[in-house]
Amino acid sequence: MHCMNKSWHCLVVFVLLLPSSLAGARVLEEVVVTAQKRAQSLQDVGIAVTSFSGESLRSAGVQSQEDLSVLVPNLDYNNNGPAPWYRVRGEGVTVFNDTAETPVGFYIDEVYYGTQALQRLQVYDVDRVEVLRGPQGILFGRNTTAGLIHFVTNKPTDEFEAYLEAGGGAYAHRIVEGAVSGPLTDSMRGRLSFKYNEDDGWQDNIGSGGGDFAVTDVVTIRGQLDIDLNEDLSLLVKASYYENTGTNQIYGYQGTRDATTFGPCNVAQISANECVNFFGVPTIDPDPEEGFSERSKLIDDIEESEIVATFNWTVNEHIAVTSITAYIDYDRHHQEDLDGTDVLAAFGQLTSDFVLEGDQLSQEIRVNANYDRINLTGGFYYYNDEKTSDVTILEFFPPGLPDSVSTVETESLAGFGHLEFALTDQWTVLGGLRYTNDQKEADIATLDFVLSPVTANFNTDDSELTWKVGLNYQPSDDLLLYSSVQTGFKSADFHTSFLFGFIQPPSEPETSISYELGAKWTFLDGRARLNAAFFYNEIESKQFFVIERVGNMLSSTFGNFGDAEILGAEVELNVEITERLHAQFGLGLLDTEISAPPNISFSAGPAPTVTTLDGLKTPGVADISISGLIRYDIPTQDFGNFGLQTDFSWKDNHHFSIDSYPLDAEDSFALVNLRLLWESSTGKYHAQAFVENLTDKEYKSFSLSFAGADVHNIMWGRPLWWGLKAGVRFD
Repeated sequence: MHCMNKSWHCLVVFVLLLPSSLAGARVLEEVVVTAQKRAQSLQDVGIAVTSFSGESLRSAGVQSQEDLSVLVPNLDYNNNGPAPWYRVRGEGVTVFNDTAETPVGFYIDEVYYGTQALQRLQVYDVDRVEVLRGPQGILFGRNTTAGLIHFVTNKPTDEFEAYLEAGGGAYAHRIVEGAVSGPLTDSMRGRLSFKYNEDDGWQDNIGSGGGDFAVTDVVTIRGQLDIDLNEDLSLLVKASYYENTGTNQIYGYQGTRDATTFGPCNVAQISANECVNFFGVPTIDPDPEEGFSERSKLIDDIEESEIVATFNWTVNEHIAVTSITAYIDYDRHHQEDLDGTDVLAAFGQLTSDFVLEGDQLSQEIRVNANYDRINLTGGFYYYNDEKTSDVTILEFFPPGLPDSVSTVETESLAGFGHLEFALTDQWTVLGGLRYTNDQKEADIATLDFVLSPVTANFNTDDSELTWKVGLNYQPSDDLLLYSSVQTGFKSADFHTSFLFGFIQPPSEPETSISYELGAKWTFLDGRARLNAAFFYNEIESKQFFVIERVGNMLSSTFGNFGDAEILGAEVELNVEITERLHAQFGLGLLDTEISAPPNISFSAGPAPTVTTLDGLKTPGVADISISGLIRYDIPTQDFGNFGLQTDFSWKDNHHFSIDSYPLDAEDSFALVNLRLLWESSTGKYHAQAFVENLTDKEYKSFSLSFAGADVHNIMWGRPLWWGLKAGVRFD
């Protein structure tokens, strides 16, 4: 535990002790990334990037995007139910709206996914994932003021190859994944990939509804054709389909009212499970694997399909042109039992429904030019999406109280340019500009508590010029020192859920400026790699969402609550200690603070106390986060190669709500996973046995005090999970 409190001390001691341990160790493989829209070595890019190969993701058990948060410094994830909340360097979205966009961008094969509901897609047949920290608004754009996560899938190959993996484990888990790739004609290659992932759920409903909850039921398929149109022009067409028909979790429930007086309980009483909710239902000690609901199923369905056409034209040895056209169509239905109790039938069903349907179209045309000391990237980007959200809250008002029906359409046009100029062999100066115009229109309808209609129409038109300047110094092939200043822009957004009969005007845009110093060092003859970054971010007009108590009623607000300042650092160490022993560690440090006017305050707890936001921390992030992976390889002469691997993460205590309410918080906790890996001597066969959350740690992924409903809700992290997987490769 001493290392948890003084983690950077332990890291320094470990580095100092390395030279005596590295005799005979292997050289680290070069990591290639496209963080600047062209292939470069990770160690030559003046951006804080964490990258994992597809093989690394498989061996670490990464099945979905949310699994990355335990591997990447200063990447946080909160599962709040309606929409996943990702935060990079302490900055992210705090809103339940299906129509809202997030400052953490999500990309698959350079295509931006503008809907939060699509940020839970499964990971399969992936070449690599890149996590870029800090504003990336020049080359990527579209609200990436915090950073982005980019998945790059495996492409069709010139030679035949295929693989098939299958496995099973806890909670009747069964999973099958595979791909086949190779030439179809002399000028055409194809690849077909698929994944089936299903389990019976890790929560039992012991309420009247019965049934299993927290169920995964995913089928997804992807097909690609890579066609040589001529010697210089190629077309890559990708079509994919994704369907999840699982079930949502049941909230852990704690009442917040005194059972005798019905007055507000204090935090100690609530934590001790001594209180009741507004129906008088007492608290039963919340259990992650058991919950109460009158429903037999809480729907958590997503259906998504896309088609992407990418043209690559090599004009000459210096210039290449890329065109990416993408269309995505999606539907989503999500349900929650808001009170987390088995409510008496006389009250109806206290369940909320989130229904979303939409589509998006994007077009990017990009030119990459390389002349001796100059690398230039420029182009144009167009984005259009339309989302219709139907949200029903508090269904005990027969026949249900539609909270909102909203349609939001976004049209965005941008032009961008990025230049790197090598002043000398050691010094490189770089800079970039992006001009963005975002136009949005929202039609919002709701009913108040006497079932009277309330409607409104809003239009926003925001333009911003974002920029970046930087300086790289590379005194040797093994060391890069870099510095940069860059700005970010997130367009206005709308309040479209939890309206409770009140419609508010749109927020103002959010802007930021980030200062960063970094170093990337490869040492000990290529056997160790240490990357570090120090940064300071200023965010103006930060967009926040709150649910509070006004009298005895619920009220919610989405808007610009003030500014935020974030100071932090990241350190990543990757080392081959011996020929058989590999280790990697990550450390994230954050110091966040909200700067808000004195009149910006609200009350979210059961008592009518007012909390001033000024001086509080940004929600959902830990001040200190630590991750690591250690693998010991055991080669044998007759039985192939074995490996023992443990990966772990530790997060400091943190709050989920903007007001730092003590109940909406999680203490520091650690998660440990253990894996036994095997691969045949030819590499054709492989297998893995694993236990995740080895200590069966109970921890909150998110919690929310529903002030007007007099209940404290908990979304749990997944309990202990074990399984076996085996696979075969063909070539």
